[in-house]
Amino acid sequence: MPPAPTATIAGTGVVPPSPPTGRAVAAGLALLLVGFGGIGGWAALAPLSSAALAPGVVAADSNRKTIQHLDGGIVAKALVTEGDRVIAGQPLLRFDDLDSRLAVTVLEEQLWSLLAQEARLEAERDGLEVPVLPAALAPVVSDPEVAAILASRPGS
Repeated sequence: MPPAPTATIAGTGVVPPSPPTGRAVAAGLALLLVGFGGIGGWAALAPLSSAALAPGVVAADSNRKTIQHLDGGIVAKALVTEGDRVIAGQPLLRFDDLDSRLAVTVLEEQLWSLLAQEARLEAERDGLEVPVLPAALAPVVSDPEVAAILASRPGS
């Protein structure tokens, strides 16, 4: 086998030693392997159980109009269907009024309680044995909470 051709320094016949590149090449390859391997491994194994979710609607630009209730709620009945022609002021949806009825009930009970307390305090101020009930309390005098407020005394 003939010897491998070598380069010589011009006119001297001396062959310069090759620079030590083995370690640098090995270090570069190791760095590439760790970098790409680490990123690839993380991408393959990273849990994606949490994400930023946001509701959205995609709609074509057309003559359709979006309707929305100011407070939100549950639609009890849709009074029109897709493609129906409607006129201004026509009801489109009927919302479930459970939340509204509940809020009215709570506020009425607060009103009755405060009216009963006011009547009791005025009767006590005026030295009366029995409070003078406002007309608004007439329908609810039999309510146990109202009766308890009328019967109570300050400090008890």
